[in-house]
Amino acid sequence: KYLFRQLVDYNNAVANRNHWSTGEGWCLGDSPSIGLLLNDHGYCCETHPAPLFSEDMYYIHDQKNRPIRIYQEIDARFVLEDFYAKLALNYGK
Repeated sequence: KYLFRQLVDYNNAVANRNHWSTGEGWCLGDSPSIGLLLNDHGYCCETHPAPLFSEDMYYIHDQKNRPIRIYQEIDARFVLEDFYAKLALNYGK
């Protein structure tokens, strides 16, 4: 409910602009990160130690860092349907 309220408040705050934001500017829109917060899709990820980065931006795998999830896929339909449901609740069908 909190995240939805933030989405509604943000869109109401910018409703009178002359232009719309691009996809990256949508607050809590169709983002894979938000989809993973709603449903972590634990069935399609692997856990690996987080890599380090060298000064020239190469990965350093020392196997000592905290575990992170690496996703092979994200359910785009789930993410988009959640976004469409928010739009329908706020703006009607």
